[in-house]
Amino acid sequence: MICLFLDTSTEVLRVSLVRDGKAIYDRQLETHNDHSSFLLPFVDEAFKKNNIEFKDLDRLIVGVGPGSFTGTRVSITVAKVYGYSMNVPVFPISSLEMMIYGVDGYDYYVPVIEDKNDKLYFSLFDKNKKQILNDNYTSIDMFYDTLKSYNGKVLIISHSGNSYNEYDAVKSSINSIEICANIENNNEQINPHLLKPNYIKKIDAEAKL
Repeated sequence: MICLFLDTSTEVLRVSLVRDGKAIYDRQLETHNDHSSFLLPFVDEAFKKNNIEFKDLDRLIVGVGPGSFTGTRVSITVAKVYGYSMNVPVFPISSLEMMIYGVDGYDYYVPVIEDKNDKLYFSLFDKNKKQILNDNYTSIDMFYDTLKSYNGKVLIISHSGNSYNEYDAVKSSINSIEICANIENNNEQINPHLLKPNYIKKIDAEAKL
């Protein structure tokens, strides 16, 4: 099984190539609104170093947000083109779901991406890493109110590594091996033409209309 994982939904560009449960290429780079300049060169490097071609892939996993309005579109565009032209199975994954793999021992996993003005994106997964609450965008107060509804040991996995009151919290670390192994837990293969960013909130210009 050969799996390619792409994500440009945050300031960190990620390209990982996983073969039979082992990461044979894993590249991360923090860029300033310039993911498009590095994504394809990294993918090309991953394939050349391992003598792999796109047609050899068994699946292509792409991050679809929530995250950067512009950045998210970069990896989605690449996934659309190569998924369709090379007939590679394409699986979308939420930027929040990416964060839950590689940690265990809790009843609930709550991935969080902080935004401005005390608002955040979050979702909720049970002990088996099955999603039980869709991706949300809300205030910190509403976030805490939501968590009160769930009894059990809760782990918050945040993009920033911030603390969250009485809850256990850790900084997220994207585990491409676990993502490739568990992608079908919450996601289905999709026609590449149907890939679209998961923005959740309206962009500023639209919100003011």
